[in-house]
Amino acid sequence: MKTQPTIRSGPVLLAPLCPEDAGRISLLAGDNAVADTAVLMPHPYSEGAAEAWIAESTAGWKAGWGAAWKITRATDGLLVGEVGITMEPENLSAELGYWIGKDYWGRGYATAAAWAAVQFGFEEMGVHRVHASCLRRNAGSARVLERAGLQYEGCLREHLLHRGRFEDLLLFGAVRDGDMNPGEKEGGACSSRVCHEKHLRCVS
Repeated sequence: MKTQPTIRSGPVLLAPLCPEDAGRISLLAGDNAVADTAVLMPHPYSEGAAEAWIAESTAGWKAGWGAAWKITRATDGLLVGEVGITMEPENLSAELGYWIGKDYWGRGYATAAAWAAVQFGFEEMGVHRVHASCLRRNAGSARVLERAGLQYEGCLREHLLHRGRFEDLLLFGAVRDGDMNPGEKEGGACSSRVCHEKHLRCVS
């Protein structure tokens, strides 16, 4: 079984999850502000949820249907969030998902991590299409997805009942070799440190 790589992308280092990460993940993911817009994030974040997620992610890599990484700062290795890509083998497509701890929003970490995961899906997993979604009111996440190379594809109006109210869901996607390189898009990834690394750099 091929070892899941650690990837350097701009200001972040993406590394495979390990059991020792559970406490830090519980702390960050348990923040109400994170769960407010990360619609798949359980809240309250129950005891044992992080351990279960780490085990599931590890199994997913071994089974060949997904890859999940902890997002760490390249400068000091501090865990600030997670990013993952989950395959739909029958369609050669994959869904991108990520979250960042509230104290680390607005620093380019999500963009760098999302861009790296998208490129990994195309270049290493061989998918044809990567897609993602976010709440309409989560403008920051929409910008991250566009800077990661995904294009806006539409809105599902009042598609989700999230925390007692109906929410619009914005859809984004990119097709292998069919869309512009994110570093070539005006206002895209080239506005962050990601574009200074033309390709992913696997460090292990």
